[in-house]
Amino acid sequence: MNKPLTGTLIACVALALSQAACAMPQVQVSSPRLTANAAGVDFSAVRGSYVLHNGLPLNLSGSPQRPLARLGDRPAVHLVATAPNTYEAADGSLRLVFDAHANGVATEVQVTYTP
Repeated sequence: MNKPLTGTLIACVALALSQAACAMPQVQVSSPRLTANAAGVDFSAVRGSYVLHNGLPLNLSGSPQRPLARLGDRPAVHLVATAPNTYEAADGSLRLVFDAHANGVATEVQVTYTP
């Protein structure tokens, strides 16, 4: 194949690809990000160290605006309030669901860890 034809062919393919990329509709999805205060359970009330039924330690630390959870010897992960009484790790690896009474006192936590 001669060089001018190869260069023209590459330019045509690049142009077609750039036009295809521009033709794709852009979709922007936004959802409100709940703060820890909107979660129902006040994070500052449940912050602390726990030993779960299986013997793993759970440490909840950080501020109500930037809660952190550390399960066992795994690295700490940032939590986001996703529903009343529910916090999830930003990476989806950890989910905490607190069983809270009407007065806001949490007496139990369900921990789901997904490696």
